[in-house]
Parts: sequence; C-alpha cells; structure tokens
Amino acid sequence: VESNQLFDRKSGAYIVDTSVIDNAAQKGGGMYLIKLTSLKITRSRFYKNKAQFGGAMFCEDFTILQIYKTLYILNKAHMYNGAIRTKWVDKEIYNNCVFKLNSALQRGGAVGSYFGNVNFDKCLFLLNRFRAIIIHLGHNVLLTKCKFKNNIAPSGAGIYLKTCWYVQVKETKFLLNVAS
Repeated sequence: VESNQLFDRKSGAYIVDTSVIDNAAQKGGGMYLIKLTSLKITRSRFYKNKAQFGGAMFCEDFTILQIYKTLYILNKAHMYNGAIRTKWVDKEIYNNCVFKLNSALQRGGAVGSYFGNVNFDKCLFLLNRFRAIIIHLGHNVLLTKCKFKNNIAPSGAGIYLKTCWYVQVKETKFLLNVAS
C-alpha cells in the first residue's frame, strides 16, 4: 500500500501481509479510508506512522472493519488516537492484535472508536500513552481475553468508556496501568 493511500468507494477491501511504515498525514498517517462496505486487514504491520487524528489509520463511515493478527507499534497522533481512529463504523472486530508504544497527545493512545459496535478478542495493549482505548457512544462493547499492561493516562489508562449502551468484559487482565 502506498503511503497516504486514500480509498473512497462503496465496496469492500482486503489487506493482507502488508507493511505500512513511517508515513504522515493530517488524518490517518498510513491510511485514510472512508465509505467502504467492509475492510479486512490480516497479518499486517503499522509502524511509526503519524497524523493529527489516527496515527496509523483513520476509518470513517464503514459497515464492518475486521482486523486480525496485526501489529500497531510506535504510531503517534498529535491530537487523538495514536494507532486507529474510527468514526461511524457499524461493527469493528479486532482479533489477536498487538498495540504497543502508540501515543496520542489528548486521548486514545492505541484505539479511538466513536459511534459503533466494538469487539476486541485476544488483543494486547502494552505501553500506550494517553489511554489504550477510548470508546465514545459505543452501542455494544465486548472485550474478551485481552491484556492491558503499563498503559498511561490521566484517567482510564487501560480503557475509557463514555456513554456506551452495553459493555461486557470477560477474561481480560489489567496490569500495572497508571492513571494520574
């Protein structure tokens, strides 16, 4: 995938075994994706991408976003959501993903999700700055067998949920996260 590739079509996309490294943009340092029916990312790496919003990826107005076995490391947002920012995505699925050393200046060091249904399964959140996850206006939020370790924020260092309708956390570990 070319740096700062913009996808804007009413169809699905599939990204597999892809590296997105050292890109910069206003939104979605590595990828800015809008109005897709579906996007599936598998076995990919997002490393050292930067943006104001969504350091590695910014996804907006999707039906479904599926991310499997993908690494997000050292991505940075100068404002919100160091690795991934989603907005108006009906369903988000993250499975066996690693979010490490991502940062945001204001919120959501790893993932920021706004107005959707979110499912994290077997994901690791390690050393992210300014909250590992922020979910605002989430309809259904499910975290299963995830691990949050050494994340830092003023409040909600592991997860920060605001105005979510249904939340279920199962077999998830929170270790050494610091809220100050």
